[in-house]
Amino acid sequence: FQSNFAFLFYRFIVAEIACGLEFLHSNGILHRDLKPDNILMDEEGHVRIADYGLAVGGLWDDKRTTGVAGTRGFMAPEVVNNDFYQFEPDWFSLGVITYILATKHMPFRSMTFDEYRREVNFSHPNYPPDMDPDLADFIKGLLCKYPEERLGISEDIRSHIFMESIDWEELEEGKASPPFQVDMPMDMEIDDRLSPSAIMPKPSKNPGEEIYLPKFTYINSMWARM
Repeated sequence: FQSNFAFLFYRFIVAEIACGLEFLHSNGILHRDLKPDNILMDEEGHVRIADYGLAVGGLWDDKRTTGVAGTRGFMAPEVVNNDFYQFEPDWFSLGVITYILATKHMPFRSMTFDEYRREVNFSHPNYPPDMDPDLADFIKGLLCKYPEERLGISEDIRSHIFMESIDWEELEEGKASPPFQVDMPMDMEIDDRLSPSAIMPKPSKNPGEEIYLPKFTYINSMWARM
């Protein structure tokens, strides 16, 4: 179904994203718009979660929030239903990302919001018959339609068998080596790496101020190749 390299690749990526989510949640922050567009990869192959425009903070103890927010295709049932929720939607979105990495397809493909709401509430993704059973179980746990039973909420994601080979301590400390080499020619001009349509400039908060993000300079084509 997939090469061993691809399997190691997306398991590492998903584990790093999970670490990022755990850090956010431990600080009372719900990202609420987790998707591949908001995942940055640095020159060493490590990922960072970006774009907190829809994030909600201050979710301590049992405090919850509500509101339909996010990106169609990645929103959890409780979000599209405008129910109250805490950190559950982020784990659902991670399930969507994992499914995309493993199959190159979206798990829910409705074209309109109303169609998506019906699909995400009542339909289930198709899992290739030759998909690794531990991976399939992992994704199903994250895409559980019941927030309180979702992997990451009802069970620690680190304890799932799909993640058993991950050294979480090394991962948290940034010492874990990605199972791949990133082909990123850092000495190239940014205009040589990005097409104009891929650049989305945003106005600076102060006139004349430019924002520079070190080590994040182009879109890694590996995401598209996996």
